[in-house]
Amino acid sequence: MDLLDFFEHACAQVAPGDAVDTRMAAQADQWLHVQALAKRLGFTEDATQPGVYVNQREDRFWTLRWVRKNDFAAWHALFRVCFGHDMAQEQWLWKYRDTDKPGVAVMDQGRMVAFYGGMPRSLLAMGQPHIGIQVGDVMVHPDFRGSLSRKGPFQMAASTFLEQSLSQGAPYWIGFGFPNTRAMQVAERLKLYHQVDEVLELAWDTAPEASAWWTVSGAIDPAQALPHVGALWSAMQRSFKQSVLGVRDAHFMQTRYVDHPSKQYDWVAVRNRFTRKVNGLAVCKPESDGRLEILDLLGPPEQFASIVNAVRRHAANEQRGGVFMWLTKSHQHLLSLTRPKVSELNVSVPSNCWVPGNTDVSIENRWWLTGGDTDFR
Repeated sequence: MDLLDFFEHACAQVAPGDAVDTRMAAQADQWLHVQALAKRLGFTEDATQPGVYVNQREDRFWTLRWVRKNDFAAWHALFRVCFGHDMAQEQWLWKYRDTDKPGVAVMDQGRMVAFYGGMPRSLLAMGQPHIGIQVGDVMVHPDFRGSLSRKGPFQMAASTFLEQSLSQGAPYWIGFGFPNTRAMQVAERLKLYHQVDEVLELAWDTAPEASAWWTVSGAIDPAQALPHVGALWSAMQRSFKQSVLGVRDAHFMQTRYVDHPSKQYDWVAVRNRFTRKVNGLAVCKPESDGRLEILDLLGPPEQFASIVNAVRRHAANEQRGGVFMWLTKSHQHLLSLTRPKVSELNVSVPSNCWVPGNTDVSIENRWWLTGGDTDFR
């Protein structure tokens, strides 16, 4: 039985003063940080019987549990009150398509009052494949936001998620996300995260530079673009041997962009005029302010300037008001030839510092992340 499932049952079934015995069920490689979780839920370890926990809970103690796919209604009620709008269940299922445990919830008498979610993501880190997790949909009900403390619902959900997902021996190699300044400050104060990079906005007008005479560019149908993704991703990853970046293979590009349940994206290709070979791709999103956002660049870095130029030309043809892109500060130099206007967004890239993790290399200022790495753009 899963650790959170075990204690969810214990919280519901074990009376105050009674004990639960984890010694037969718990395995060191499956049940991580059992003592910390037990204490968080109001159970005290018996001094004479290690692994036996006595229920010291009060009537209004919060409980913790995994959220699963059949919990959408309770999750959505919290989402609506936190963000003021709805999310279709189809989009929720798309977002958490790669996990059967979208996140950890804090429950108060049957009502979900906090949630800390995570979406698995295939990564390439210093040339080696890993599975990371992208944190998202961090929510605390407005009635409980005064409890942003070491014993509040946010800390309970976040610390439990980090322990169960990112500890040594847990399923994921590293976690990351895109919190704003306020959210980052709360997490830093609670010693949950530390910053490993930050996100900037790069912006251009729609007057492109002159293209190399041997290239042509323009919009391309995704079905025509996808067959070229494998070769472009192979060429791209060879130049990122000292970086951490999300895998951008054909499967990712299909599921992230083509299969999105509510959004459609523009794809722009740069080709060799004579061979018709695709040398680079961009995926873009028209914004309500009239600009065009570059969500992804695919190809070797020496093609990035040409790809951005092609997007600017496409934006001009579509009568867009400008072009912009989110990009991590550590890698903005790869687009220096395009002479962008650079602005701070007050968006951090954090990683776990709550528990020792699975990384054995430095990941600070090594991240290539764009708007396409988010789940909300």
